[in-house]
Amino acid sequence: MTKSYNLLTENWIPVRFTDDTIENIGIKSFFEKAETISDIACDLPTMRFAIFRVLFAIFCRSIDEDMEEESASLWKELWDSDSLPIEEINTYLEEHHNRFDLLHPEYPFLQTPSLHTKSGEWKELDIIVADSPGEGALYSQTDPRHPISFAEGARWLIHATQFDYSGIKSGAVGDDRVKGGKGYPMGIGWCGWMGCTIIRGMNMKETLLLNYVPRSNDSSDYGETSDLPIWELPTPQAHKQDVLIATGQLSLIAWPQRRIRLRNNGSRFDGVLVCNGDPVDYLSQLSHETMTPWRFSKPQSSKAKQDIYMPRSLDPGVALWRGLQSLLPYDNRSATVKSVSTPTTTVPAFLPPKTIEVVAQRIGTVLPRNFILNVEVSSMLYGTQSASFSEVVHDKLSFPGLLAVTSEEALRSRALTAVDRAVNSINVLGDFAANVARSETDSKEAPDNARNRAKESAFSLVDPFFRSWLQKLSTDATKAEDQLAEWTAWLYHTLRNEAQQISHNASPAAWHGRKKDDFNFTLGQSEAWFFSRLRKALPIRTERKETE
Repeated sequence: MTKSYNLLTENWIPVRFTDDTIENIGIKSFFEKAETISDIACDLPTMRFAIFRVLFAIFCRSIDEDMEEESASLWKELWDSDSLPIEEINTYLEEHHNRFDLLHPEYPFLQTPSLHTKSGEWKELDIIVADSPGEGALYSQTDPRHPISFAEGARWLIHATQFDYSGIKSGAVGDDRVKGGKGYPMGIGWCGWMGCTIIRGMNMKETLLLNYVPRSNDSSDYGETSDLPIWELPTPQAHKQDVLIATGQLSLIAWPQRRIRLRNNGSRFDGVLVCNGDPVDYLSQLSHETMTPWRFSKPQSSKAKQDIYMPRSLDPGVALWRGLQSLLPYDNRSATVKSVSTPTTTVPAFLPPKTIEVVAQRIGTVLPRNFILNVEVSSMLYGTQSASFSEVVHDKLSFPGLLAVTSEEALRSRALTAVDRAVNSINVLGDFAANVARSETDSKEAPDNARNRAKESAFSLVDPFFRSWLQKLSTDATKAEDQLAEWTAWLYHTLRNEAQQISHNASPAAWHGRKKDDFNFTLGQSEAWFFSRLRKALPIRTERKETE
């Protein structure tokens, strides 16, 4: 029987090296080879994020003490270095060596060793393995009846700790919240709320540094800081802990919202228990969580009688660039909402991830002015009552880092204007398609269906061009203005061609038209409305040629 499986040395993290080879390695090797690793190579974006967060917490705890003294200079030193500070990282890992043992009898990694139910039941692995059929299924790939390796178990354990769905859980003996042998719903894992944001570097060394946010000093019963990852705290027992609250980014990573125990059959895991743990205060993490954009929540603000921001997750089917504003700092053109705390004022509708704010502060000093921000965002979507996994959405976006610099309002305005013009003009095209449908048929569903098809087609055309345009946006004001004009002209011609195709495909009945709500919808009238609105949405710059 295998008695130890220490994640520091066992090969459980799939990584892609910069030469495109893939290999499984342990935590120590990950940090030793970080400058040669391009990414964590899990297929599921949320699993990549969850594993990265664990590694990130180790990195932060290894350098935090030095960072408190001279954060800016040390960050530059680390950025310019060929490798990570391995001596400091290994010292930290040796100090907590046993806490990373997945099979330790007293404190197995991220588990509660004494966890059990009154009936002695164990669940199949499908309650944590998201790609298997069954209780929390995301899609079907793994048979939950088959045991999984310790390496795979470690990956799904980390994922469940951060993204577990809500719903009824097994009732743990010792938890006074259990009723009738059941643990009743207490919400999804913390990361399930988020638009999980990672700033990508050329390799994992750069990625770790780009996501590092110096933390404020605090004090607690645990020593110099109360913001500690779970493996530095006493092993959670079955009962809810009375005083455990999140005090920063590191305590939110692997927050023990669930009590989990994997069943070891001697060589693999063949069962699991998932019970309720410590609830996280979803409404008060703005000052702690650094890896998500935020949105103002009117319902929660009204209840709390103060301004509340909730994590902003990705919308399925909506490209990340359409929400570019939520990744950038607040300025005069940003969307605002009425404050609940101070009703006579307004507050930002969105706030960017703290990680992007901090990187922006380094642009023009440690990082060059032409630095490109490569941002990756993923979100877990849940089913009815959040009691199952539904879908993982994921997107990437690259843009000039100067857009995130507070003082670069003019450049930011051009980028956001480009977004607005794309979205508004595609909406105009959608309305045109709906009007053409009204001129053809009395069907109530036809206009909406036509609108959705036209918009989907247009966004698929625009998407790759906008991504390329944004990444190449010049930091020179004159050039950027020219680029915006070129983008606007390209949009006009592209959407005009799309409209012409819709007209070409219209039935003969569209020319005669149909009367609806005192309006006679004809193809000709619809075209006139379309071009009038398109010119307003896309003001084409005309150049005056000098005459001799």
